[in-house]
Amino acid sequence: MNKIKYKLLALLLLAVFSGWSKDFSLKKIDTEYSRSLEKYFNKYTVCEIPLTEISNYVNQCSAKINFGLELSDRKFALQLELNDMRGKSFKAIAMTDHGPEEIPQAIANTYKGITDDKAGNIVRLTIDENTFEGYIIQNGQQFYCEPLKNFNPNAPANLFVIYDAADVKPNNTYGCAADEVKQEKQRWDNKKDVLNKMQTGNCYFAEIATEADYEYYQTFASAAVTLNRIRTILNQVEGLYISRGFT
Repeated sequence: MNKIKYKLLALLLLAVFSGWSKDFSLKKIDTEYSRSLEKYFNKYTVCEIPLTEISNYVNQCSAKINFGLELSDRKFALQLELNDMRGKSFKAIAMTDHGPEEIPQAIANTYKGITDDKAGNIVRLTIDENTFEGYIIQNGQQFYCEPLKNFNPNAPANLFVIYDAADVKPNNTYGCAADEVKQEKQRWDNKKDVLNKMQTGNCYFAEIATEADYEYYQTFASAAVTLNRIRTILNQVEGLYISRGFT
């Protein structure tokens, strides 16, 4: 009788843990909108991402968010949590013809975590019904996901380009997300004095203010989208700081 109970308990635990996450398949797409990508990357994959399905799943989860991404022969087992980049006193102000106006706050959509249950496999993503972008580090490889519209404004909103940072070609006319992170790494590599102070136990706190000029605002067409882009960048850069020992 006890053996039967133990078997039932084991099956119950297996069912609980095997159902802890959901897998989403990313459909590889061959499209005319991706033709120009060859001047930016040695290798890349354009895929269709089920934005609404993933966003709904993430929003229904509790504090811990677990799901898988499948793309061809590669799979990422993501373990995420919400990472709102805005402080308690955060305000967004737009300068208008009528003077400064406060912009209503949107729902937080930036996330941090790991993949494959490995601490060094850092993940930073922005997820909602309109986008899925950021980076996933898996066993030393750093994969970026960006909207294809960043490279071709005419591309459909549900198409994204995924690439390894090592496959980015030098380009002076456009900087992709991998370029931004690489430049930030170089800045911190040059700041040995700051790193040495950190190792002595000194603590530093930073309050960050960001500004977008009219040209940057025009690129994204609205204040809400511009703010979302800024939060996306800050979330990814914070992952860089954490990986270098800043907490």
